[in-house]
Amino acid sequence: MGTWIEELADMDAATLAGRLGLSTCPLCSHETAGRRGRLGSLRFDGPLWLCHACNEGGNGVGLLSAAVLGTKRIQGRAGWRRLRTAAGALGVGDRVQLVAPVKLERLHQARANVAEACAYEAREAGVPCKWSELYDMAMACIRDGALEDRVEAERLRLVELHSMNGRNPVLAAMRAALAEEVKQEREEARCSVKSR
Repeated sequence: MGTWIEELADMDAATLAGRLGLSTCPLCSHETAGRRGRLGSLRFDGPLWLCHACNEGGNGVGLLSAAVLGTKRIQGRAGWRRLRTAAGALGVGDRVQLVAPVKLERLHQARANVAEACAYEAREAGVPCKWSELYDMAMACIRDGALEDRVEAERLRLVELHSMNGRNPVLAAMRAALAEEVKQEREEARCSVKSR
C-alpha cells in the first residue's frame, strides 16, 4: 500500500467516522430532527463524505483533519504531525506507533518568552492592538508551528542557563561570594579564639 495519506484518502469514510466516533459534522456540528430522534447531517459514499448542513465534504484526509484540527486546511508542519499522529492512533499507515509525547525541558517558558518578545516587537512597529492581544496572536502563531526555530533556540538557551552552576549564573556567583565571606569570618573567629 502507499503512504498513510493515500491510505487515509482511500479509506471508507463511514468506517473512519465510526473510529472517530462522529455522528455529526466535525466542522458545523449540525444535527437534524427526524422521526427517530436526532440524526447527523453527514452522508457517506465510499471514501467520500458530505455534510448537508454546511456543504463541506471530501475524503478521509479532510474528515480526519476536520475532527482533529477543526479545519480541512492543514497548515504547517505541526498540523501535519498532529494529523499523522491521529492517523497512526486510528491504525492508518504502514508504521502504526503510539508514542508518549516527549516533554521538552523549558518549552513552556521558551514559548512564553518568544510570544512576549514578538508582542513587544509588534507594539514597537506600531501595530494598533492591545499588548495582551498581540501576545495572544503571537502565542497562537507559536501553537500553529510558526517560529519553531526561534522557540527552540530560546528553549536551548534556557536549558543551558539553568543547567549551569545553580539555577542562575549570577545567583551562583553571589552564593559563592557569600560562602567565601562566611568562610573568612569563621577563620577569623577561630584565629581570635586561638589568640586568647
